[in-house]
Amino acid sequence: MLSSVLSGGDTASLDTHEEKEEIKEYDFRTPKKFTKEQIKILERIFENYSRHLSSYITGL
Repeated sequence: MLSSVLSGGDTASLDTHEEKEEIKEYDFRTPKKFTKEQIKILERIFENYSRHLSSYITGL
């Protein structure tokens, strides 16, 4: 494929093989963040995990 481009060969066949990637627009001024509910859930999970881990470590 590269050799045909360098030698001036048929590039029309190369255009059909291009993959079209969808590019999603991202707004850096207002980025998508976690909701307050999701943060509360993550905090509860972390607190539970740390409580279990500390009780396990003290039992060693």
